[in-house]
Amino acid sequence: MIALVGMLDYLIGIYNNQFDLSIFRLSYLFTIVLICISPFKKVDINTKPIYIFENGGILILMAFFIVVGIISAYFTLPKAIELQAMGDWASIREDVYSGNSSITLYDSQFERYSKNFYSYLQPFGSVMAFYQLTKPKINKLLTTLIFIIWLVNAYASATLVASRGMIMLLALKLLVLYVLFRKFIPKRRKKFLIFAAALVGVFFYGYTLAVTESRFGIDSSESLWRYFGHSMFSFDDGIMRTMHDYANGRYQFGWIYRLFGFDSSFDWEALGCTHGTAFMTFVGNIYVDFGPLFTIVMAVLMSLLAYHFTKKKAYDLSDIIIIIFMAQWYSEGIFVFPSDQSLLWLMAFVVYLMIKILENKSHEQKNRLSISPD
Repeated sequence: MIALVGMLDYLIGIYNNQFDLSIFRLSYLFTIVLICISPFKKVDINTKPIYIFENGGILILMAFFIVVGIISAYFTLPKAIELQAMGDWASIREDVYSGNSSITLYDSQFERYSKNFYSYLQPFGSVMAFYQLTKPKINKLLTTLIFIIWLVNAYASATLVASRGMIMLLALKLLVLYVLFRKFIPKRRKKFLIFAAALVGVFFYGYTLAVTESRFGIDSSESLWRYFGHSMFSFDDGIMRTMHDYANGRYQFGWIYRLFGFDSSFDWEALGCTHGTAFMTFVGNIYVDFGPLFTIVMAVLMSLLAYHFTKKKAYDLSDIIIIIFMAQWYSEGIFVFPSDQSLLWLMAFVVYLMIKILENKSHEQKNRLSISPD
């Protein structure tokens, strides 16, 4: 979809020939993407069962996820409502770009840790949210609460930085989960879910239009086309064509540098990047750190890792968490990622190990629940 929109943008002249493109560089980009996503052909949701263990440890972790989600929404929502009332999205975004934003993301360490825990537990919480929808008897209050917390935090976080992209990423996360679980959700519940999604979609669509109009004015329609189409061109022209040196891990692994007291900063222009952190896809993120050859190595390693989980004949909750995390990461990464994404990968596998330990303690058949297509 992104490629088709991008080529349409290019053909109708939206970019005004601002990109110096190469078939080789575009082929390199798409080859890396295909290497990374190829294992997902093994995810056969129609025939492979999914086993969910709901022991005490899982329920405690779920309760903790809900609590930190409520805390995050409690601190963030009032700021978002205030900015929504102002409606000056252009100024907010300009402040974000300049680093002079008057909005404080964390008012306390308590708030910071709550938001971080909520973020790290998102793969687990999102899978459990959709799993609730597959049960014959559903806890309506619990399920509704989980989805409300999810939507409120997404809206509030996006509003703080006048972001359209964060809404798009929320839509991608929901889409990936729905595709995986749709065969297991009863038909009546599925219809209600689609109806509810349409209502929420109208709200977020209105927000996106308001932000776009404020930030881009008469060019708002064109900006949306640019948003969906130019990430592959940015990689081609602004990263692969011009880079002559690399960050050596300081972009996606900068937190490790800082952990051991080393400087993680680097100069984008000195490396030859003409687009900086603009849309450059997840391939660009790896390429900035390691260059063309090691990016291929990383893609192969990531593909082998995904294959380890997707080739299984049946999936446990822990497996689904990693599959969902990787699928969402790739789909979001078609656009752009901020720095230190390796930390998210680390925390995803920390959560995976926690769930795996809890699963290994639940050996009795009576505690093992299987879901199958309707």
